[in-house]
Amino acid sequence: MTTPNPTAESPRVRVATITVGTNEIRWLEPCFATLLDSHVPGVDLTVWYVDNDSHDGSTAFVKDRFPEVRVIQNESNVGFARANNIGMRAALADGADYVFLVNPDTQTPKSLVHELTEFMETRADYGVVGPMQYEYDESGSTALGAYNDWSKSALRWGEQHAFASDWPNHPSPASPPEGRAPNTLEHAYVQGAAFFVRSALLRTVGLLDEVFHTYYEETDLCRRARWAGWRVALLLDIGIQHFGGGGTTGSDY
Repeated sequence: MTTPNPTAESPRVRVATITVGTNEIRWLEPCFATLLDSHVPGVDLTVWYVDNDSHDGSTAFVKDRFPEVRVIQNESNVGFARANNIGMRAALADGADYVFLVNPDTQTPKSLVHELTEFMETRADYGVVGPMQYEYDESGSTALGAYNDWSKSALRWGEQHAFASDWPNHPSPASPPEGRAPNTLEHAYVQGAAFFVRSALLRTVGLLDEVFHTYYEETDLCRRARWAGWRVALLLDIGIQHFGGGGTTGSDY
């Protein structure tokens, strides 16, 4: 695989990241600092922040500290699915080739956006991919240490369906072994905390189903992606730090 290289004959790849936040100002500095630092030649990177009616100064902080980030302010907390859809519609209208949903409580290694883009540019049969998730390092380092709990669970259940622990006899949703990219795991879904999706897929099968509000919306979208003929996988040799639970503590959902 080669690094995306802009030429007169080859337009630059456009990637939009979307981060939804609700009263999560504590995470925003490392989240956006590392996302913006992950820009590489050959990729036009646009970073979006969708605020779900925070009351902790999140929006003002982002506008002041990161003026290059595009901010959308919701007048109420519309939930994870709808807020991401608002961001995705804006990104698609802006011409994004890929959308990367990434939670506030993450830190992005410098090479991650390039690696995700490179994979998708060379494997047109994959519609949704995600990095493995690692424990969050509050010292500010983006080096990858140990897997977080979500990655451990994904590796434990492998290619079984999303609710295998409660319903073990249901068949796996994974695509056939033939034609798979190396170092991938066709887990039932890619978690919405770090969800890299092809815009063509979104234009074909639609966005997140807002009936889910918060939780399981990405599981449903991955299922629809497979029904439409795309592969869905975790990329085992790349990763992101994710604290986990930062945006949903206390939610009725």
